[in-house]
Amino acid sequence: MRIQFKKNAILVCATALLSLLVLIGIRSSNFSITDAQAQSRNSCGGNIWYGQTVYGSIPYTGQDCFYRFTGRANDVVTIRMTKNSYSLDPYLKLLAPNGKLEKYDNNSAGYKNSLISYHRLDRNGTYTIVASYYGNRGYGSFKLTLTKNR
Repeated sequence: MRIQFKKNAILVCATALLSLLVLIGIRSSNFSITDAQAQSRNSCGGNIWYGQTVYGSIPYTGQDCFYRFTGRANDVVTIRMTKNSYSLDPYLKLLAPNGKLEKYDNNSAGYKNSLISYHRLDRNGTYTIVASYYGNRGYGSFKLTLTKNR
């Protein structure tokens, strides 16, 4: 019983320390953790910026992941969602700042991966990328990349 308590106490302390490091960010020559980096690993939603890749996970069928970015009218964007799990068939949706569906894709990237390529944004504002799934393949890990094309 006493040994189990010590293991639990160590685990709680390690978790608390890691959480603190993520909150304040650590900088040194070999190691760096920031909020943005922590968010970019195995999350389901949040912010994404041009030129960024995030690694996410849809935890169960029925859950979509929502990523927001600020776009300007006439920006040309490419959004790619690549599955990392066999159990996922990626499906992308791009919502305009007014919430209306602007573009969607299922398999344009091949191998059941999604790609919205060279899409010109209609207006200024906060856009939402919905990382979702198609059919009955509704959970698993993925890589999502947002690129601003010239």
